[in-house]
Order: sequence, then C-alpha cells, then structure tokens
Amino acid sequence: MLTHKSRGKYIYIRGTFKVATETIEINWTKTNLLSSKSYSKRFIERFKEEWIEEYKTLNSGYRVKNYADATKEMLSDPHESVSSQDEKNLKRTVTYLGSFNLSKINNKLIGQKALECYDNVKKYSKLKYKSLPRDKQIQISSKHATVNRNFITQVSKVMHYAHENKWCEYMRITRFWTLSGKNRPKYTFTLEEIKNCLNSDAFFYTKLLLVFMLYTGARLQEALNVSWNNTNLASNRPQIDLEKDQIFLWQSKQDDERIVAMHPNLKLWLQKINERNGNLFPWNSLQDKKNKPEGLTNTWKEMLNMAGVDQNKKRHAVRHTYATFLISYANANDSELMDLGGWKSRDMISVYGSTVPEQTRKKINLLP
Repeated sequence: MLTHKSRGKYIYIRGTFKVATETIEINWTKTNLLSSKSYSKRFIERFKEEWIEEYKTLNSGYRVKNYADATKEMLSDPHESVSSQDEKNLKRTVTYLGSFNLSKINNKLIGQKALECYDNVKKYSKLKYKSLPRDKQIQISSKHATVNRNFITQVSKVMHYAHENKWCEYMRITRFWTLSGKNRPKYTFTLEEIKNCLNSDAFFYTKLLLVFMLYTGARLQEALNVSWNNTNLASNRPQIDLEKDQIFLWQSKQDDERIVAMHPNLKLWLQKINERNGNLFPWNSLQDKKNKPEGLTNTWKEMLNMAGVDQNKKRHAVRHTYATFLISYANANDSELMDLGGWKSRDMISVYGSTVPEQTRKKINLLP
C-alpha cells in the first residue's frame, strides 16, 4: 500500500507492494504530481495503481531478464531484421554473456568477454596505440575492427533492444580502438599482380574467388554463399545464370539482393567447372577453415606468395580493386559505384526483373 504527501513543489509517495513473490519497499519518492494542484482522492489512488504497474514493468525485467533471454526475444521479433551472419555472431556473444543479468552488464564486462572470445587480441590491450609504428597500428586496428563488428556491435544491438523494451537502462557501448576511416589503408591489386596470381599454380578455387570478387564486387561472405542450386524467387532464374550472363548476390550487410552482370572473363572461369551442384566455393566460412592447409586463409597466402604479392592484400582488397577499376577503366561515377557494388542501402533494384540494365552491363564489361 502506498501513502502520499506534499513536499515542496511535488507530491511524494512511499510504501510497500508486491512484485511476483517479492515485497518491494520504497521510501519517499517524487512523482510528477504538483503540490499546488487539487487532485481528487480517486485520481490519487488511480495514479498510485498506475505507478506500481509501471514500476513492475520497468523493474521486473531488471531481475528476470538476462542477456540470453533478451537475445532470444530479439531474434524472434518479426520487426527486427537480422542477417544470418549477424545471427551467428549474436549467438556467439550469448556463449560469453548469456547468464548475466542485464542490469549487471557494463563496458568493462563486455570488453573482458570480447577478449575471451578473441584471445589473439588480448596481448594488445595494454598498448599505447597512437605511439606505435604505422604498420603495427594497421595490424591492431584490423583485428580490433573484427572484434567490434562481430562482438561489440552485436552486444550493442541486444542492449539497445532491451532498453527499448524497458528491461534495462540505456548504456553507451564502448568499442575497441581502430584507426579512423581516413587513416585506414586501402590495399588494391595492380593488373600485373592479378595476372601473376591467376598464372600461378595456386588452388583453382582460390583463383576463381579472386576472379569472382574482382568482377562482381562481392563481399567475401556474399561470394561464399553463392550456390549453383539457388534460385531468385522473383525471376525464377538461377543465382549463377550462364544463359543470361548475370549473377544474383545476397547482400549480407543490407539483407537484400542485387543483380550483377557476368563479365566474359568470369564466365570463362565458371565454364571450366564441370560439376555444377551445391556451393560455388568449397569453404563454408573463413572461421571454420582458417587453420586447415586447404582452408581459404592458407591457400590465399600461398597464391600471393607464388605471385610475389604483398600479404596485406587480403580478400577485401579485391573489393577495393573492383571500385578502383570501375573508376579507372569504366569511368563510373559515385552513384554507379554504389549501385554496382552495393556500398549503400538503396531501393530494390532490378530484383523483380529478369535481366541486368544494359548501362550496368556496359560498365562491368569495360573492366580489364
């Protein structure tokens, strides 16, 4: 039961009430009711009842909602759009934070658990980054960016979702240090380096991945998800459409689809494959294969070594090269770049059609 009295400008309340099986006692607590106004007894009693219900809504969540519960509810919420890759990352964060009450989660805990998940980054945690040599800054920034993207950002999504549902208070999530965008190096391949890679004795599918990403601008996960068996529902055309010379790419970051014209050189490489069934590439994910000799990380390194190419030119450097080549060889403008490479969310393009716009195909075909 709550009692009330005027104290200065506002009306205060105190008393006890039940939340589930727990008795809650509050001392004099300020309300938004003004002492100067005359309220009826009925109004005051109704206000107390509503105040208790609001308290229950806000505070029961603090006690009974842990991180795993909040993540589960977010993933099952039809209004929340979560990509398959983000879902995998979210479930990984639950492994480290799942049992923690939402009210107990803070930046220190999140940082500790992130370093447990990515223990190869722990050795950098006490360094003064800005005083390090440039090459070391780049190395650490790259590793931190991975932790931020795959762990910190996912935790932030859950905590913001929990706050929106009044299960916890708002908190600003701290990320690991990275170089600012303008200071990050953008590695690209030269035409000669690409030729050297393709002429090497490297694994066929590693070279195919280089060709595929170079002529489609696909992100790594987008490329690894491509399958001979997938069909575009809108057009009922295969994902790898050798008849219409086009490829449908599911954009992991935007959760939508874009059509890419198939460059003649890419088609020649695809036609070398006799068994056209299942995924185009043999790697399910970089994480699953990275420590195996036949894995993507190792076969990529071997290809670069054979070609005499800088080891810093990893898979994402191909996407930068794609953009550079579109500007250099096809004279693509900013709008065309965003359209061709899917660098920005935009209205659904030609997903509902069955062909690639001719002007888009012309730009792709201008690539060397």
